[in-house]
Amino acid sequence: MTRDFLTAWLGEDAQACALVDLGVRSPALRSEAVRRAASRRIAPGVAAALLEEPEHLAPSAARRANVEALIRGNAAAIVTGQQVGLFLGPLFTLYKAASAIALARTLEAEASVRCVPVFWLQTEDHDFAEINHCHIPGHGKVALADDERRISVGHRVLGGEIDDVVATLGSALEGLPHACEVLAWVREAYRPGRPLAGAFAALLSRIFAEEGLVFVDPRHPKIAAEAAPILGRSIREHARIDEILTARRTLLEAAGFAEQVPQRTGSPLAFFHVGSPEGPRHRLSAQPGAFSLIGADGKVAMDELGALDPLRLSSSALLRPIVQDTLLPTAAYVGGPGELSYFAQLAPLYRHFGIEQPLFALRARLRWIEPTIASLLGRAGLSAADLEQPRDVVLGRAVRSDLTPPAVVSERLLGALRAELDALDTVAATLDPNLEGPIARTRETVERAVGRLVERYARARAEKDHVAMDRVDRLQAALFPGGEPQERVFGFASFAAKIGLADWKARVLAAIRPFEPAIVDVRT
Repeated sequence: MTRDFLTAWLGEDAQACALVDLGVRSPALRSEAVRRAASRRIAPGVAAALLEEPEHLAPSAARRANVEALIRGNAAAIVTGQQVGLFLGPLFTLYKAASAIALARTLEAEASVRCVPVFWLQTEDHDFAEINHCHIPGHGKVALADDERRISVGHRVLGGEIDDVVATLGSALEGLPHACEVLAWVREAYRPGRPLAGAFAALLSRIFAEEGLVFVDPRHPKIAAEAAPILGRSIREHARIDEILTARRTLLEAAGFAEQVPQRTGSPLAFFHVGSPEGPRHRLSAQPGAFSLIGADGKVAMDELGALDPLRLSSSALLRPIVQDTLLPTAAYVGGPGELSYFAQLAPLYRHFGIEQPLFALRARLRWIEPTIASLLGRAGLSAADLEQPRDVVLGRAVRSDLTPPAVVSERLLGALRAELDALDTVAATLDPNLEGPIARTRETVERAVGRLVERYARARAEKDHVAMDRVDRLQAALFPGGEPQERVFGFASFAAKIGLADWKARVLAAIRPFEPAIVDVRT
């Protein structure tokens, strides 16, 4: 049976910890990693790109100082990244950015080395359906029109429809105390004619301007040129990389874990953009002397790939960390539970490319509990964590107090019978030894039957309590919508519109405890 890697790693399981280095839990080892990272220099093309600073980024003296520190050297990068979702996508995107900032502060204090928080904009991805929407509690999904073109999101430009989408967001926020402030920031960032990734960076850079969050876009021509040798090597050495990943998968499976990113045998860890950098993006598949395109016609010769505009190639999920940590002096990467699992795949790939795998730090996992939700939890006698269980289980805990508890019903039904069977057990040996088996089977059969009956009674008892049902449904909709953690579904806008952007950000940063992985409830 496959084990959950996050659970094992957090529990300090020896096999999980061997796959992802535990140095992150030791202040001394963390400081050593920071110092080693700071001894490396940022790639020249990345430095030049950062100095250009696009006009859409919010003015920030702190960010400028952080960029200059990276370029001067003797500074380590604390990196995180995410797809550029509409209106910053789900909450965990901002938790990643805030976690990188908090971690940079902690590591800088520990190691006495400058640490700079960096957000790697994942603009190479082409799955528009994953990023074209944002969920607002109580109002559903706000979204851009579907578009199935396989172009990198870094080349998508907002059209006139964005004004209508922002207006829809405004309607969803209407009546909230700080809606005008939030909407003004969103409207300033998300304008017709601006790249979607630029709008994302504009808003995120304004939120974290004081903290100096630095942004890296791999679709910038100078950064793509720096990444080109890494992608070229991945293409040339794809057979050896296959062997490395296959051996790692075997090791993971032997420890009871599944690989997070499925290996595609014969496919280098790179994508090809047909016709131009803005063209359709397809995975390469090795053929004799060439590569075919998965999902498209045609082939590309190996020699042709080496002579292409660097922007005609882009990295896969497994190669992206190698690229970022080659180009940046990365000391630690801040990621979510899924990224922790695929980090476990990457150690031999880092060794193959001759770079040190950074520390991994789990991003903050926060759960917003507003006053009405806190009140409902109290009346239902539930904790926020309880809501992440199946509805039937939660209902079983939120039962009416004027009905006999299921445990009492079970004891009343079984108590007398157990006493009689116990007495019969005592005399069975002298009366007839052959009775012991039937007595045991009778006990098991009756207990199973009564158990099923009591379970049905407990469900019926809870289902009859319409107040409890309503409370549970409202609570799960707020804290575990659609069976997913709140942070993976809802956007930030409605939460910030209730308490103000500055207060919202301050509460997020205050709730983060680097290296403490527990989910934190933030009460407003």
